[in-house]
Amino acid sequence: MKMITDWFRYQFDNPQVVFLTLFLLLLFVVVVLMGNMLAPLLAAVVIAYLLEGLVVLLERSRVPRLFAVLVVYFAFLLFVFLILFGLLPLLSQQATQFVQQIPSMLNVGQDVLLKLP
Repeated sequence: MKMITDWFRYQFDNPQVVFLTLFLLLLFVVVVLMGNMLAPLLAAVVIAYLLEGLVVLLERSRVPRLFAVLVVYFAFLLFVFLILFGLLPLLSQQATQFVQQIPSMLNVGQDVLLKLP
């Protein structure tokens, strides 16, 4: 036990380490308690971070920043709309087929359960 207490005293002797540990613990508690509300914010931060790389890449090609931001923004919107309108009909069709097959699936399941000893 003395070895563990000595390790804690050695590690947490530095105030910066204590502050970082408390900050990370507080951040973890906030994410756990408010995760549902923070999920869209975190998703937006990740998307903005990824799109910023494309903007910087265009800027290196001597494209003005405003034009680069507009190009990346509209390309991202086009990508999202293509995904939504491409996948939405497929998902709708599959959901309809699934709902239509539920009664037969239940019948098969009931038959299997009735055959059990």
